Amino acid sequence: MLAMTRIVLVVLGLSSGVLAMDRILGHVLAPPEGKRLLLVTAAGGTVEQVRQALAAGAVVDETGPSGLTPLMCAAADGNAAVVRTLLAGGADPERESESALTPLYFAAINGNEETLRLLLAAGADPLTPTAGGVTALDAAIQYDQPHLVEIMAQAVAGRGEGEGRKARRDEGTEARRE
Repeated sequence: MLAMTRIVLVVLGLSSGVLAMDRILGHVLAPPEGKRLLLVTAAGGTVEQVRQALAAGAVVDETGPSGLTPLMCAAADGNAAVVRTLLAGGADPERESESALTPLYFAAINGNEETLRLLLAAGADPLTPTAGGVTALDAAIQYDQPHLVEIMAQAVAGRGEGEGRKARRDEGTEARRE
């Protein structure tokens, strides 16, 4: 959990300010209640704990402060086993926080190759920009993760023309203009 906390501090410190850091840390470190159990469990728990929370009715894409999801927390923590479990449970790999951060963005910062590959295989787009215009690919470059940069560049090069969230957004913008 300490790794996830450090990453959240860095990311939120850059994107959302001190108030958001206080909100998320207060929530993540608070005792779990109700639907928020999965968010706290994914941040530092085990696959079995996540399965139990889902079986108890936890919402797989439930958001906490700043719009963080359990998948984002697990990706930030580099916990590939929990990421795999959440994706199998229906977690959205493209879900964005309030600052448009995605699970792939957190994985790119963390440096865990297995987590990154799982998210890419589930359809995460390395070119989805944050509210500040930074993509997961940009984050991997910024945080000196050359092995992840190569993997994401290959994923982008390997997809067909018009694929990916950025292309879908552009198409939607064009359709609204017409």
